[in-house]
Amino acid sequence: MIDKFVIFGHGKRVRENIIPALKLLNEKVEYKTFTKNGRYLDGLAYRETNDLNAFHVDHKYKNYIISVPPSSAIDCLEKIITLLNAKNIKIFIDTPVNKTIKKYIGVNNLCVLEDIKFLPWIDYFKNNRIEIGSIRLIHSGYEYHGIALTKALIGEKILSSKRIHKNNTEKTLIKFANNKFAEIINPRAYEYGSIQIETLNHGEFFLGNKKNIPSKKSKILEDIYSLKTNDEIIRLLNINKDLSIDLDNYVKSMEVMKIVGLSRLIKNFCLTNSSSTTIADSFEEQGISNKNNISLRLKKIIKN
Repeated sequence: MIDKFVIFGHGKRVRENIIPALKLLNEKVEYKTFTKNGRYLDGLAYRETNDLNAFHVDHKYKNYIISVPPSSAIDCLEKIITLLNAKNIKIFIDTPVNKTIKKYIGVNNLCVLEDIKFLPWIDYFKNNRIEIGSIRLIHSGYEYHGIALTKALIGEKILSSKRIHKNNTEKTLIKFANNKFAEIINPRAYEYGSIQIETLNHGEFFLGNKKNIPSKKSKILEDIYSLKTNDEIIRLLNINKDLSIDLDNYVKSMEVMKIVGLSRLIKNFCLTNSSSTTIADSFEEQGISNKNNISLRLKKIIKN
């Protein structure tokens, strides 16, 4: 059932992504949020919500979302420890996944909220059975999210990966099975970034801010996104009047697409019990990203 949710956390991610995604699935969805001190910051003002310390399992709720700072996720998970592996209970954990969660790697009703694997434009490739040989995320993939995207598109096992730091540019090179590969060029900067996709049966594709795409390829942007006719996006914009879509701007498009992706992920796990991103998947993606080690270097790159 996709009608009742307990949400641990009430930060920006919850307010701007998770709650709109739930309302896209069910406008009458019932949810309760819990925070460590029973309040959350909304702009410059604190507002009241439920106190995590007073939480107890209410069996009318079958779905649980944990979206708190990574180091606090284990505290929330242990609040519902009796629900792990329970039938008809779904538990979602937001990214990045903290190492303290590793001991629950075998739990079968846990799913990581890696929404990038469900972005609407990916439909174009799946529906047309396009086989992808290589992907280049040129300033358009953030760390482990970019790695998750390449995995979703290429659909092969990762064999190896390495980082190259040269001329103020950080690259992650990933080798997949069947001679497929991906390249992620950091730092992320959507305003001038793009995605280049080489296929084995359908030519080459470019996505990104339209001004950065070769003019002869620019029409592909609309062809792949299909945002103007996507039912989910039309409903999302009707429900959330403050959201807008701009096909010429990849950043604004991503804002909307990620909410749709999140709603698809939640629906998929609730209805099929098939986790698109397991704890093991998430650790693989974060391990390749090695986010903590690269962050300081990226700050130096951006500063220079």
